[in-house]
Amino acid sequence: MGSIRPRQWCAPTGWRSLALVSSWGITMRVAAILIGIALVAVGLWVALGNAHYHDTNNAQFGSVQVQVATEQSVPARIGYAGIVLGGVLIIAGTLATVTARESGTIEEKNLPLAIGLNILLPGLGYMYMGKWIVGILACLLVLGIYTGTGLLYILPTWIGLNAIMGIDMFILASKNKKRIAEATTMKCPNCAETIQREAKICRYCHTKLASP
Repeated sequence: MGSIRPRQWCAPTGWRSLALVSSWGITMRVAAILIGIALVAVGLWVALGNAHYHDTNNAQFGSVQVQVATEQSVPARIGYAGIVLGGVLIIAGTLATVTARESGTIEEKNLPLAIGLNILLPGLGYMYMGKWIVGILACLLVLGIYTGTGLLYILPTWIGLNAIMGIDMFILASKNKKRIAEATTMKCPNCAETIQREAKICRYCHTKLASP
């Protein structure tokens, strides 16, 4: 009986896709840090009372109606919101960059941590999971409601968003596990059983595998 020749191994499509995702992730992290710095700077400028706008009101003096232009300061809470959002983007972008450099590979995300971050500030969990655009939009939504209405609608918005995002976190965590499996395992070319990509010999059929 002849010996089984080693099967040629080639890089899977999943790995090439992960390389593209990694490149996109770097771009998003850098953009988040730069946008965060800009938001903090503008937020400080507004919070210190340097931002103004002109408001025109109609005044009635007997039968004469005149327009009175007054200079108003932009509400300080808008500046505070910008500082908070900018700080979040800077911290999240920096931590994500450090983590990516240390690991160098795709890693499994902690689901309870993602949900906890969203509870702390809606959108942080998405940034942790790598969904930067969704995370930024969620932060902007909450801060937009805060700057427009104060604390009146924050609590119901917070609860509603976290209920929706909690379900989405489960879906994202499941997809992330699938990506990890695709990146770290493969099917044996002889018996089609799932084995580790670093394997030299299939543990099921004992076929010798060519090195990557």
